[in-house]
Amino acid sequence: MTGAQVARVPGAEDDSSVWSGHFHGALHPGPAGTRIASDAWVRHPLGRPVAWNLDQWLTDGERAWSGEIGWAGPPACAYYWDRSIVWLDEDRPVLEGLGYDDVELAPGARVFDLGRRGAGGPAGTGEPAEIAAFGGPEGRSFAADGLLFSSSESGLEIWNPTTGARLGALAGFRPTHHDHARGELIELSSIGLRRWRTADADA
Repeated sequence: MTGAQVARVPGAEDDSSVWSGHFHGALHPGPAGTRIASDAWVRHPLGRPVAWNLDQWLTDGERAWSGEIGWAGPPACAYYWDRSIVWLDEDRPVLEGLGYDDVELAPGARVFDLGRRGAGGPAGTGEPAEIAAFGGPEGRSFAADGLLFSSSESGLEIWNPTTGARLGALAGFRPTHHDHARGELIELSSIGLRRWRTADADA
């Protein structure tokens, strides 16, 4: 995507590495391309999403994986990964699901601020502050114009990620993709393609 050579992750056999035992999943770049999140898991197994600075990864090599550089790990969830992760902006990722175990997981969203860290987090980085958590959002998530969108069996729902209020819904429309350049959510199915402008959420 950038043409830059990507530094390798230290091998799992290196027990001194902060990434020892980590298994990365889907990658989710931030909207401005300065940060990236991975839907990772660690042995237990625990779903353990992580986020780090993309520019430092490309320029500093393996040092970018150390706690000194600044990666962040939101709270883990036992036996649950492959979850929806979206970015409201470069500092605020949103994780799908409420709870710390797949058995007790409830539909909802958790919003974190990577610019605010608590003490005693992974590798000394500090766990990012959870600034909002609310029930409701389910399925695949998208973010645009400061709003959160969730695509479930019933259709599309629109949420205020600060207050947790549901702002609207579009029954029967289940987007599968987000065209950021055109500002559209797209539903791709066996019967065709449907599009909807995220700007219409304010209409």
